[in-house]
Amino acid sequence: MGGMRRPLVLLAVLAVVVGGVAWWLEAPTGDAAPPVVRGGTRADGAGMTAPEGVSRPAPLPTSTVEPLAPLAARGDPASPATRVGRRVSGRVVRASDGSPFVAPVRVSYHFPDFCEEGDASRRASAWAESLGADEVDLDKPWTSGSPSWAPRPFRTTTSGGRFVLDHVPPDADRLRVPAYATRSEGFVTQRPGEAVVDIPVGEDDVHGLVVRLDTGWALRGLVTDGYGTPVADAEVELHGFGTTTAEDGTFLLRDVMLPDDARKAWCRASAPGHVPDVEELLVPGEPAVAGPVHLVLATAGAIEGRVTDARGAPVAGAGLSVVGRMSGVFEPWDRWVEPAWSDADGRYRIDVAPPGRLLVSAREPDDGAARQVPDVLVHAGETTWLDVVFVTGSRVGGRVTDETGRPVEGVLLELERVARWPADPDDTGGDVTLETPDGWERTSHRHWETGPDGARRLFRERRTDLAETVTDADGEWRVDRVLPGLLRFGVGAVPDERLRAPPARDVLVPEGGAPVVVDLVLLSGATVRGTVRDAGGLPVAGYRLEAFLDGRPDAEAATDADGRFELSGLPDERVYLDGDHPEYRSWSGWAEPGDEPLDLVVEPRERLHVRVVDAATGAPLRRYLLVMNAAGASVMHTVESDEGRFDDLVDGSDPRELGVHADGYASWTAADVRAGDTSEERPIEVRLTQP
Repeated sequence: MGGMRRPLVLLAVLAVVVGGVAWWLEAPTGDAAPPVVRGGTRADGAGMTAPEGVSRPAPLPTSTVEPLAPLAARGDPASPATRVGRRVSGRVVRASDGSPFVAPVRVSYHFPDFCEEGDASRRASAWAESLGADEVDLDKPWTSGSPSWAPRPFRTTTSGGRFVLDHVPPDADRLRVPAYATRSEGFVTQRPGEAVVDIPVGEDDVHGLVVRLDTGWALRGLVTDGYGTPVADAEVELHGFGTTTAEDGTFLLRDVMLPDDARKAWCRASAPGHVPDVEELLVPGEPAVAGPVHLVLATAGAIEGRVTDARGAPVAGAGLSVVGRMSGVFEPWDRWVEPAWSDADGRYRIDVAPPGRLLVSAREPDDGAARQVPDVLVHAGETTWLDVVFVTGSRVGGRVTDETGRPVEGVLLELERVARWPADPDDTGGDVTLETPDGWERTSHRHWETGPDGARRLFRERRTDLAETVTDADGEWRVDRVLPGLLRFGVGAVPDERLRAPPARDVLVPEGGAPVVVDLVLLSGATVRGTVRDAGGLPVAGYRLEAFLDGRPDAEAATDADGRFELSGLPDERVYLDGDHPEYRSWSGWAEPGDEPLDLVVEPRERLHVRVVDAATGAPLRRYLLVMNAAGASVMHTVESDEGRFDDLVDGSDPRELGVHADGYASWTAADVRAGDTSEERPIEVRLTQP
């Protein structure tokens, strides 16, 4: 038995030696992978790996605490004498405030001199095979965008922003962090920007790398109540990103990433028993800490009551919401204050309502008809009782004709609900349109009215769309089940351009459901006609002209092949015209309707040629903002070009001020720039410097 054991042992040893030599002969060499011999010494003598059948050292932890002690001092079994490749470690911090970025990340490394498609992928695969699949993550396809980058072969997680990467090839000269990482906040999924850091080529370990990652921007602020006391645990939200306040009412909201074209953002704070507050702020153009913002949460009141129909029966499922506070400038609250719905007994309660005189909306179940209840007085900390009765509603209709009595078909009619209240004495603003974060618009109109006693009074009014309808062949129209209240009745569009709609008028729908008849007569409008030609007398086709009345567009037309145009349906008074064409200079001026045609001569636009580069490297800037100021007007262009070029038509060759702005660079301006002094071969070269 012992005699047979010795030949078996010798055969096993011989098999190991032969297997090691065969593996060495088949191992990738040169650019494919570093020379590695299992069970032997590396060709460069830099280290050894365990032969097959011998247990491998346990992999190093993926997170550690810096600074890292030398491997030999820690007694690490994966020391340089036994490890393949090298170790790279460091910290990932936010570019906005320098705080640690803690999230799973994937790190890819760069191979120099690999430029053909798939070379880096094959190179990484060969390197992975030499290490063993346990150390490598190749479960995702290669999407790095550059054939010189490995396809995210290593995965590491950060703890306190620190990362450790083992078995990095000696010839890797750069790291990309993270090559792949996402983070979700509410309905927003963000992917941090990629950061590339250089590492030296060689066998030595690299420690202490600091990677500044563009994870978006941060916002700091303070939340207090109406008396200046900090509000703890208040919820702060900004376009899907959120946090809560500390004991002292402060907050720091990190990693906010919005679309590139976002210029404004809305920050909202809320807490139980308080009225939410919303603050508008500008989006920083680069990773930074914005603010501070101060949000004040006033003590809320409440609205409670019962919803019934005209017979006194309860109405379940009716929606009630606070539309806004009736103050000098309309304040939209309905997108921030939670609505309420009536129960089976018709009862409802709005727990959070801002103190003051409010405009409340009540809508029938299943998105039915709605009515507005003005002058609902709410006090802080108190409950206001408000009963709402839904009546049958009235039929509003009528007939539209011209001055001869002929019915006009296809006229678009618009009905709006109107709530009106006296404006504050110090209200000096005009019409105010406020845009909420979800894109809704709330408009408050300021106007004077003359009362029966001849005195002029200043009012504010809130308008909401009620219905649109179109006249039939008999010129008739109608809208059913219009609830009582004040309506604004006007014309949206007239198919016959020769006819002009009268001004909008107010219609009061009474209680009781009686029908309301509103007839309308379209007037014969005046006409402005003329021709548009260039300096050589040739007609200009497609030149668009628009007539304005009281600052609002009223009619428009474009020139035909002979350069002729006609603007119809205008009032018999002087109007302001504005003309534009992609290849010709803009024109504007006053015109009197009549038989005397206008003769407009326009000059062609000229091309402005600009090239923007980095002053230090000479590399073109692929994205920047170009601002041109001329004749009191400002025109902005967002330029995206791989060559950093802007070659486009501008309004003539008049002297203009030119400005260039780009994230991370100092702004550049120049005066008296003429488009005619530039050409494609001789552009204005703008060299931007980093501050």
